[in-house]
Amino acid sequence: MFKRIRKLFLGMLFILAATQQVYAGGVTLGATRVIYSSSAKQAELTVINTDSQNKFLVQSWIDDENGHKNKDFIVTPPLYVLEANKENTLRVVYTGNNLPQDRESMFWVNVKVIPPLNDEGKTTNTLQIAIQNRIKLFYRPQSIAKYDEREHEKIRFVRHGNKLEISNPTPYYLTLVNIKSNQRELASNLVVAPFSSDYLTTNVSGSVSYQTINDFGAQTPKVTKQID
Repeated sequence: MFKRIRKLFLGMLFILAATQQVYAGGVTLGATRVIYSSSAKQAELTVINTDSQNKFLVQSWIDDENGHKNKDFIVTPPLYVLEANKENTLRVVYTGNNLPQDRESMFWVNVKVIPPLNDEGKTTNTLQIAIQNRIKLFYRPQSIAKYDEREHEKIRFVRHGNKLEISNPTPYYLTLVNIKSNQRELASNLVVAPFSSDYLTTNVSGSVSYQTINDFGAQTPKVTKQID
């Protein structure tokens, strides 16, 4: 009996999938991260609608590093309609005064894209899904505004038994990718906070290679470091 019900349920899902379109839209962001320099009045992020037929409702806000809404940053416009084949620029303004001045602080820019309604204001015969894009926002104080492209080479790897410490002695958030040792991937992506360490459970020895993500969202050249 249970198997018959299960088959019937799966069949209904298949029919639903065949008759309804999952609409995700064609809205993209113009960057994979935002760098906010404290000397600037604002930072900008472009939102692009590549859909030639549909407009979307776009909602934006800032979360702190732990995912809680942050009131020290204002995003304008916070809610608007993005017309078909158009783009709009979000402006992020910092209104607080209590962030550290000797290191970066990290936040999240959230951009939620809500599918359109039809001309009568009703949902169409599609499965409507709101898509939320989330990218990092780095607040960079004036004291460290001049970023050295070789900062990522200062990362240190120290073994403690079956733990590998990844130490970041710089005042910047460093996003490590393609972390490997002896042709074995240890982690695909790891963000290490300024003047902090993160740990991987592994017993590797010898050397570790890695890349980082720069201010423009591109991967830096591979670096190989010996494990201390």
